[in-house]
Amino acid sequence: MTSITSIPDDRDLTAKERLLVEWLLDHGSADANHYRSHLDEVRVATRCYCGCASVDFAIDGVVPKKGEPISVLSDYEWVDSDGRLFGVFLFAKCDLLAGFEIWSQDGLATADYLPELADLRPIGTTNIGEPKNAHESPSRAI
Repeated sequence: MTSITSIPDDRDLTAKERLLVEWLLDHGSADANHYRSHLDEVRVATRCYCGCASVDFAIDGVVPKKGEPISVLSDYEWVDSDGRLFGVFLFAKCDLLAGFEIWSQDGLATADYLPELADLRPIGTTNIGEPKNAHESPSRAI
């Protein structure tokens, strides 16, 4: 049966996707660093059917089993130049780095692009209507 939530893909991460994953690992939970070694073997296995920038990974050819629980390794949000609120989280499944999910928190747009790393803030800390980069932290900039 064909999945209605994902489109098969088989490719390396783009440079921007890799930077995002590295950043999320560096700024994630205490467990996130455990998954850094998976970066050498990561490939995009599927992408979301809705057109958002979410992708699922295969690690050394292994795709985590569907239906298994996920572990969120890193969870951030950002506001784009039009004031729309988006979120991104990096997750693991079956002890494998499994992908990242990007979504619109306010439902005003499809999250079809990756955030600028300097715009990311911990999830739940953005004041709606706050101008972009209103409280940029040097510790999060690359």
